Amino acid sequence: MKRYNKDTEEKILEVAQRIFREKGFSGTKTQEIADEAGINKALLHYYFRSKRDLFEKVFLLSLEEVFSALGSHLNRDEPLIEKTPKLVSSYLEYISKNVNLFVFVISEVWQNQVFTQKFVEVALEKVDFRNYFDSFQKEVAAGIIRDINPVHFLVNLVSLCIFPFLASPIMNTIFKSIEMDYRIIIMERKEVITQTLLAMIKGGE
Repeated sequence: MKRYNKDTEEKILEVAQRIFREKGFSGTKTQEIADEAGINKALLHYYFRSKRDLFEKVFLLSLEEVFSALGSHLNRDEPLIEKTPKLVSSYLEYISKNVNLFVFVISEVWQNQVFTQKFVEVALEKVDFRNYFDSFQKEVAAGIIRDINPVHFLVNLVSLCIFPFLASPIMNTIFKSIEMDYRIIIMERKEVITQTLLAMIKGGE
C-alpha cells in the first residue's frame, strides 16, 4: 500500500508548475511530469487522480502567487504617494522574473470560464481591496491626493506594469526593425510608470 509523502507531492507540483506554465494543459503529458519528477505514472495518479486535478491545483497556486505579489505591496500601511514608487519597482521586478506565470494565468482564464470564478476568489482573498479603497478615499478626504476613481489607479498600475512583458515578443521585433533595443525601453518603464501614476493622484503638482 502506498503511503503519502509530502516531499513527493511537492516535487510533483514543482515540476508540474514549470511544465504547465510553459506548455499549457493540452501541450502537457502526465508521463512527462512523472519522468521529470522521478516517479512512475501510477504514483503521480496516487497524489493527483487526473491530469485535470493536477492542472487545477497548479492553476490555483499560480493565482495565489500572482495576487500575493500585488497584495503584499498594495496593502502596505503607507501614504499612496510614498508607496507608489516602491510598489511599481517591486511589482515590475516580480513580473520580469515570472513572465511565464502571468502569461499562463491570463491565457487559461481566457480559454476556460471555469477558472474565472477561481480568479475572482483568489484575488479577493489575497488582495485587501476594501482596505485599498478605504485608504484611497481617506487620503482624498484629507486633501492628500486628487479625487479620482481608485479603480483607474489600480487598473493603470497593473496594466502598465504587465503589458510590456506580455507584448515583448511583438514589441521586441518592432523595435529591432527600427534599430532600437526594447530591453532599454523596459528598463525605463519603472520611472515612466511611477511618474504616470503619481500624476494621476497629485494632479498638476
